[in-house]
Amino acid sequence: MFDDKHSLFLQAMDRYRGKVSNTLLAEIKASKTAVEALYKIFEVMISEVEDTLSGYLIVNSAVELGALKLLET
Repeated sequence: MFDDKHSLFLQAMDRYRGKVSNTLLAEIKASKTAVEALYKIFEVMISEVEDTLSGYLIVNSAVELGALKLLET
């Protein structure tokens, strides 16, 4: 199923991105105005951070991988 840790990580990121994207699209489609849609986007993103102790998976991963890349150079 998973060849290595890297492929597991990539599949987890794809699944997470899909979950967040589906939630955001549902909120946008339910909005009556662009302002309401923007409000809902921020609301979803904020609740995502508040609901998890580890914070926002994609942002945390980008920060960690960016720091790792700096250490490698």
